[in-house]
Amino acid sequence: MKLRTSRRTDLWLNFLLNDCLPPVLRDRTWLLSPMLRLACGKKAGLLMDFRERAYGLTDEEFAEIYADLHDAIIDRPTDLNDACVHAILRDAAGPEILEVGCGRGFLAEKLAHHAHVTATDVALDPKLTRPDSGITYLECAAEKLPFADRSFDTVVCAHTLEHVRDLYTSIAQLRRVCRKRLIVVLPCERPYRHSFNLHIHFFPYASAIYAWFGKIPNASLTKLAGDWYYVENL
Repeated sequence: MKLRTSRRTDLWLNFLLNDCLPPVLRDRTWLLSPMLRLACGKKAGLLMDFRERAYGLTDEEFAEIYADLHDAIIDRPTDLNDACVHAILRDAAGPEILEVGCGRGFLAEKLAHHAHVTATDVALDPKLTRPDSGITYLECAAEKLPFADRSFDTVVCAHTLEHVRDLYTSIAQLRRVCRKRLIVVLPCERPYRHSFNLHIHFFPYASAIYAWFGKIPNASLTKLAGDWYYVENL
């Protein structure tokens, strides 16, 4: 069974589950296990222990889990809320734009109205590679972007860095291939042992983002409709 919810509804559910429920209960397997089984059936086991297994998987095994769990729980075109979508379309500068972690291609298609877009993901949906899309799709990890330095005017990475295993290298890669502007969207989420997603990094406070990106004068960080919106001008 898939949950058909908007990002706004998802944020409210996360607030109730992650912020209102006492940690002594929230981290209990017996509480989350029935919810996960109800949400994704036989695939619940992959989510239950993913955070503990993630760093011991090969690159191939890691990508296979994402392909296997693609849209297993939440059925919607994007994890972006409307405010972040509008901000990205406003701030993205062309003519060459890279989206790292394109998911279902929702944002890439909107950006393609204003620029040439290259979009990557660790496990690409085969539907995205149709030749008439006008977008260049490539399957690769954020840690290993196969592009030359400063190849893109804007690099967008939305709801992706919480999934990568090597966060330091991923951020360095985003900066390396970016020529003008880096835009990153991250969920504001507390860390727990089990959850309804494949997140392995968490950013409940601004300080958790500064710990990785640094607090630099040419960057801004705001919260838009419950998610972090980070812009860095290079």
